[in-house]
Formats: sequence, structure tokens, C-alpha cells
Amino acid sequence: MKAEAAYIGGIAAYRQGSYSTALELLREAERSDDPEIRGRGLVQAGTVQTALGRTREAAASFERGGALLEGSVAGAALVRAADAYKSLGLEADASRCLARARRLGGEELASGRVAGFTIQFGAFSSRENAEKCVRRVFPASRAAGLGMPELVEQSGLYKVQVGTYPDLAVAGRAIDRIKRSTEVLPTIVAIGD
Repeated sequence: MKAEAAYIGGIAAYRQGSYSTALELLREAERSDDPEIRGRGLVQAGTVQTALGRTREAAASFERGGALLEGSVAGAALVRAADAYKSLGLEADASRCLARARRLGGEELASGRVAGFTIQFGAFSSRENAEKCVRRVFPASRAAGLGMPELVEQSGLYKVQVGTYPDLAVAGRAIDRIKRSTEVLPTIVAIGD
């Protein structure tokens, strides 16, 4: 229970821009007995490390997280690891992660062709809170040329998402444009996650 609370706290700290606090909380989540919480904690730590420009650490976090998770979530983490390794010129590491992603989620996941990726600004249990987020994000998404944020209802949550991108590289360029002009910190997610 404590590790799960640390994971949720880590996400909240990241969204508030408190990266060092986020990493501390996520390290606590990584000590969970539950492999899914450990894996999700590592993947979220990779997201924070990416925001800090610590690409090598992010790649390792995504890869370790992907090894603990299952199915398409694991595959998406491994794709993010591969992209990070590739950006560092570590082609062998990138290839290893992509091969594992293909085994877990199929060729479509590894290439990002079936569903792709989106930029997400939060997942809310309350539609009202999600709509507030849409209103806060819209000026920045419009200014970045990314269009109107959408509310996606999934698994009892209202997710605020902008755009559909064929791969992580394109989504990464889009997130760079939008995060400069909004106080709500976005993250890249595989569509359907």
C-alpha cells in the first residue's frame, strides 16, 4: 500500500514540476513487493528522467520497468527504452529492446503503427476536473499547432489527450512544442493505455 501511494505521489510531483521529489517517491515505489507497481514506478521514473535530460538513466528505467510489466504496457515501456537508447547512439541496446517489445506486443506496438501515441495531460476520476484541465491546456495546444485536447473515457477515468502520433519520435517533437507553453506537464502514452 505504501509503495502504491508513493507511485501515485511520484506522478503528482512530476505533474507539479517537482522532479527530485517525484524521483524520491518513485524510488520508494520501486521497492514494492508487487512487480507491477515496481515496473510502473520505473517507467514513470524514466519519464521524469527524460524531462530532466537524463536520457541514459531514462532508457535503463524504461527497460527495467518493461521487464517487470506484461503485455502492451511492457511493450510500450520497451519502445520508449529503445527510442532513448537510439537517441544516444546505442543501436544494439535499442535493437534488443525493440525485439523484446515485438515479442510482448507484436510488431504493431514496436512500430507504433496500429494505435500510435498521444500526449496526455492527466487522468481524472471526475469529468469536471478533466474539463478544467482541457480548458487550461487548450491555449497551449492551439499555440503549438496541435489542436483541441480531447476527453477520452477509459477504465472509469477521463483522460485529457492531444493528438495522435505514429511513433515516439514524432510525439516527442510535439511534446517539446507544447510543454514550453503550459503549466500542466504532459507525458507521452501509447494509445489505449
